[in-house]
Amino acid sequence: MLRDLSYRCWTFAHNGAMFDCPMLDGYYHVQEGGTDSERVLYCFVDNINKAITASGQELTATERFSLIDNLVCRMTPGNKMNFLLSDSEYMYVHTNYANSLYYLHTQGGTLFATVPLSKHNWEPMPFTTLCVYRNGNLVYTGTRHGNEYIDNIQDTRYLFLDYSAL
Repeated sequence: MLRDLSYRCWTFAHNGAMFDCPMLDGYYHVQEGGTDSERVLYCFVDNINKAITASGQELTATERFSLIDNLVCRMTPGNKMNFLLSDSEYMYVHTNYANSLYYLHTQGGTLFATVPLSKHNWEPMPFTTLCVYRNGNLVYTGTRHGNEYIDNIQDTRYLFLDYSAL
């Protein structure tokens, strides 16, 4: 969890892997842990903070959405980005890995899961497109970037070597 300059609280859940994303390299020195997920969250919040500083005021929901959508489009080539991101008001949801993120509309809102959790009508999340929800309702749909992540042996080796060092 990180707070931006307008004291908005950002929380990130990432079921993915960042294999090649130079824009994250500058966050190695500020992160407390060692995960690529932490670097992605720092990048999101740092860019929000830069936009707040440039405008001199808190960003609107539309401005936050546009900024995150742009970053996702730039981060996804060659990277697996399945995530839920909350700014305490909106839930940003994204997948670019086939058959790995589903949603279910209920009377109480919208549920998200990596596999359908019941026999109800779970649907696949829109693919390679950032979706943003407020109070369980879809309010923004981002750019369909088309950057599908497909497993490959080189990335699998990288993950194996990275995790074998733990």
